Amino acid sequence: MQSGAQRNPSLRQYESDRSVERDLGSFLALDPEWTDEFMAYGGGIYGSGVLPPKEVELLSIAFDASYTHMYAPGTPRQIVYALKAGATMQEIIEVLKLCVAQGMQACNLDIPILAEELKRLEPNASNSRNSLGPAANP
Repeated sequence: MQSGAQRNPSLRQYESDRSVERDLGSFLALDPEWTDEFMAYGGGIYGSGVLPPKEVELLSIAFDASYTHMYAPGTPRQIVYALKAGATMQEIIEVLKLCVAQGMQACNLDIPILAEELKRLEPNASNSRNSLGPAANP
């Protein structure tokens, strides 16, 4: 079986990093074609030259650390790559702060929607406290 880097040029940057191949191994085993397409889609920015390498790595940190992605194995790896590409710790911290702000904003938007839907599902407020179970009743 060819490695992902042999099948997909987007993975070539990571050829020496066996953790990437290990992390993608499950996907490669289950659906090599989809994995290659996914990496080509997301990995295209690495070799395109549209953005400087440092910015590409900072974006990769943001993607991995974002609340919608939360890819724990990728975040430290991308931090190392960003440092190698010339990013400062302050730049990395700023990216991570943006990820936290993004997550907080999502909670600020989502919690009222959840509360509204819970009210809609319950016939009256007194029943809703009891129907949510002991964890919801302090």
